[in-house]
Amino acid sequence: MIGTQSMSWYWHRLRAMDGSEIAGRIVEKGRELRGRRSRGQLTGFRLGPVNLETGRLLPDPKQAAESLRSNLRAKASAIREGRWLVFGWKEVKMSDPPRWNWDAVHDRTAPLDEPSASLDYRHLNGGADPRSVWEINRWSEIVILAQNAWLNGELEDARMAQRWLRDWSEENPIGEGINWTSCLEVALRLINFTWVDQLLRFSGDAEVRAEQEALASRIVPEHVWWIWRHRSFGSSANNHLLGELTGLILAARRWPSLIGIACSAENAWQQMQEQVLLQFAGDGGNREQALHYHQFALELALQAQRVMGGGRPEFGAVINRAAEYLAVLAQSDEAWDFGDSDDAEVTPLTGDRRRAAAEWQGWIRESPVGESLAFWLGHPPRVELPDPHQWHVFPESGHAIKQAGLWRARFDASPLGFGKMAAHGHLDALHVSLWIGGKAVLIDPGTGAYYSDADLRARLAGWEAHNGPLPETGRHGPERMGPFLWVRHHEPPRLRLEGDAAVACLACDGPFVKREVRLSEERGVEILDRVCNSLRHNVTWILAPDWKIAPFGDGRYRLIHEDGTRLMLEFEGLDAVKVECIGVEVSPHFLEVRTSQAIRLCFTREIRTRVQHAR
Repeated sequence: MIGTQSMSWYWHRLRAMDGSEIAGRIVEKGRELRGRRSRGQLTGFRLGPVNLETGRLLPDPKQAAESLRSNLRAKASAIREGRWLVFGWKEVKMSDPPRWNWDAVHDRTAPLDEPSASLDYRHLNGGADPRSVWEINRWSEIVILAQNAWLNGELEDARMAQRWLRDWSEENPIGEGINWTSCLEVALRLINFTWVDQLLRFSGDAEVRAEQEALASRIVPEHVWWIWRHRSFGSSANNHLLGELTGLILAARRWPSLIGIACSAENAWQQMQEQVLLQFAGDGGNREQALHYHQFALELALQAQRVMGGGRPEFGAVINRAAEYLAVLAQSDEAWDFGDSDDAEVTPLTGDRRRAAAEWQGWIRESPVGESLAFWLGHPPRVELPDPHQWHVFPESGHAIKQAGLWRARFDASPLGFGKMAAHGHLDALHVSLWIGGKAVLIDPGTGAYYSDADLRARLAGWEAHNGPLPETGRHGPERMGPFLWVRHHEPPRLRLEGDAAVACLACDGPFVKREVRLSEERGVEILDRVCNSLRHNVTWILAPDWKIAPFGDGRYRLIHEDGTRLMLEFEGLDAVKVECIGVEVSPHFLEVRTSQAIRLCFTREIRTRVQHAR
């Protein structure tokens, strides 16, 4: 029997759909019921020859710096030894071959022998997290082995990669188990397999070439067929659809015969361009309002563009602006991105996944930090970077950013997210993030988890976890109805510049609130909050975990970093009611949870907060 909460979710999920999507869902369910019978189309299908044009997509190995070669050797060696880095932060011990249904973070397993159509990956028996299982099934480590085999001549890595791919195919028959439940995951495997095929197809070893051709004939048609029939649509067509179309583009461009079971690369490319124009705002920001997903979606678009060419002028223009947005808004170290982040990568093209944001920024800015991306992807999009020492506003996306000496402040005045579901948005309107000398000070608390800890996910995405002014009694909306479904979205805040201040106003289920943010090298950050009536409001300043709070008297608090850096937080306002220091949970990376300190202020009408150098 469906519980009350599930019934409510189904109702609101239905309301997010239009008539054509509802009809499409009915057709999709019928297709699932006929799934095994309809797979007969694959039985007689033969994967044709590789399009030789795509063989020229790889860079010239002679242009690879020795630092890139040695880095690849080290990464491949760690993988051979079973030391895998998942989510860019946690090293786990992996078997040979890997256990393809293992949640390495929680040490749980997910089903491999149940039909994927009837498997509820949101509630797996034993507490496994599906995203953690999918992490090792994206084949990133297999790509790294293939990269090392191609660039450094390590043929044993090629053989290991192929042996693991064959084992995966035997353990994960099409439509069975956890690894066929998400069409995006199928697409990411396909994207990475095309890279592996490019790297190994023209190996000097005849056995490697023959095995690669056999693997392609087995893996590619199944993945393409599945994506074409299960691709996202309607209200679910967010970054998942971008990934699915990218997989189809890369595969169909490489194997033109796939038009017999799916579509042509040109057809998927037209759809991809249309979706990019829908999902990115005119100022370059991704409408999902999640900065890491912006990077993820941008990489998908760049990979599709890499194999298809420049695209329509308006597509190229928005890709350039999206690259500028990432270069300006992202923080290279101690990122604490806004919105959802599951620390995803599409293909391992960076030198060090732990510093992926820095490398992407370095590539876009054409600095040596981005040398690995420059080798694999070539020249970056053309960008015109603004003066970082002045407020720069992305008006449609709703963000402002400024650098002043060692200080850096990012002000969020964004809509909730993309479409009726706003799947990856957080309740972070009017939130301010602050860094000094690259060290995070005031942070967005992160994402935590998707399915394995629903309560943590809800807390970190909520109003209370962000530092915008919040009525003491809270707000009743927007309301989360499931991991990726918000209802009753708030109106986007109004963001503008007034003199030296970035100013935003929000009206959402309570009194009108206004926040002004100023930043200068000498005075640090000054934040003025005003409320239009006398209702009590809270502001919660969450610090990065490496800071400690020491009361200093007279409304002042010393902030002490573990490296010895000292700052002063102080506030003033005739209507301050209460101040308390609290402990909170924060998530610097997906599935990593730490404890941090915070200062919560309760005030009426007006409060001014400053963070500056300690005297």
